[in-house]
Amino acid sequence: MNDTIRRCMPLAGRLLVTALTLLAVFTALLTLANCIPHSAVAEGTTRSVHTIFEEGQHPVIWGEKLNRLDNFTDALILNMTFMADERQPLQASMRNRIAYKDNLMEGTRRAFDEPDAPFDIGEYNRYWHGHQVLVRPMMAMTDLRGLRVVNCIVMSALLLLLVALTWMRLGWKVAVAVAAVVMWVAVPSVPLCMQFAHVFYVALVGALWVVMRRKPRTSPPVIAFFVIGACASYVDLLTVPLVSLALPGVLAVLHSTTRNKMRLTCMLVMAWAAGYFGLWAAKWLMVWIVTGEGMAEQVMHYMAIHTWSEHYTPWSFVGQMRFSHAPHMLAGVFILVLLYALFARGRQAFVDNAWLLVFAAVYVLWVLVLFQHTVWHFAFTWRGTLALVLPALLFVMATLGPLRFGRSARGGAHR
Repeated sequence: MNDTIRRCMPLAGRLLVTALTLLAVFTALLTLANCIPHSAVAEGTTRSVHTIFEEGQHPVIWGEKLNRLDNFTDALILNMTFMADERQPLQASMRNRIAYKDNLMEGTRRAFDEPDAPFDIGEYNRYWHGHQVLVRPMMAMTDLRGLRVVNCIVMSALLLLLVALTWMRLGWKVAVAVAAVVMWVAVPSVPLCMQFAHVFYVALVGALWVVMRRKPRTSPPVIAFFVIGACASYVDLLTVPLVSLALPGVLAVLHSTTRNKMRLTCMLVMAWAAGYFGLWAAKWLMVWIVTGEGMAEQVMHYMAIHTWSEHYTPWSFVGQMRFSHAPHMLAGVFILVLLYALFARGRQAFVDNAWLLVFAAVYVLWVLVLFQHTVWHFAFTWRGTLALVLPALLFVMATLGPLRFGRSARGGAHR
């Protein structure tokens, strides 16, 4: 028992130092971003808001209802960019003021087009809104259309690099699975929407960090996944944060030498959760320190409305999936192959690869806890199914046959 405590203490100390460092860096970055003068971002944000009003709140791409942009939330992000007071950058970073009148879109319209018309000012301060670190400088140089072009180029380059490195380190099967699932949930809407793009950037960069290493890791990258979870919390608006766990997490376990993959998986999940929820709660503490206003009542209120409700049932969730047959088809295929793996190949294949189902189970748990939020905002939360489909697909592939490493492993197989 004492040996266990001694081994854990250094890790606990490193996690604490990491958390405090991230808290300082997150606050400093937002403060610096809000130092950019209003005059520098006004023209770019104004053109961007006009683009959003031309397109509508949720324009559909390629005729597929699941490929909808969340222009409503992007309008909120631009509203916040426009309303920030560079004279008090730290206060602006903690208060996250937005203009509204009857509703957000009307308040946005008045703030941009009728500055003399009355509107109210609210605070959307329960999230970090780390997206402002990128959005404010971009709005000083371009507008939403330019930002979308940059996102398409950068995100495509990151995905291509990730697939190439995954092929080299873990073999073509894993690389194809990663490419197929990421493209399924991300193309074409994720790079075109600020609401989605930032969390996927965290996921892609985290996954690249995993496969950049030529040799498999011998020790659990706990600190790294704490940082990944914290960065996801920094830019997330409770959209699809689990993609930043599942994508790098699955690759990290595959690209390791540990024999106890279940233990490693649980460690990475817990580290990511500690970073995500710990740094999210740290924002509430910072709001209280900087503004003197407590967040407890607001947090409890939104926790209540984002979880279970008598108005939403599991049938509501299934009903929302009517937009596409793909989830039903994937679920059916997975169940059939799972039965095959259990009964045709025996239980050993299931046991050897059961760690992949832990990542899938995290998504199921997330949906169960945040059920009302998931159903209510299914138009964008469905992209979080990457955290279910990718590990489930790899589980099926692994139970049908070994997943092979790349050339560096000389054709060696792993389970």
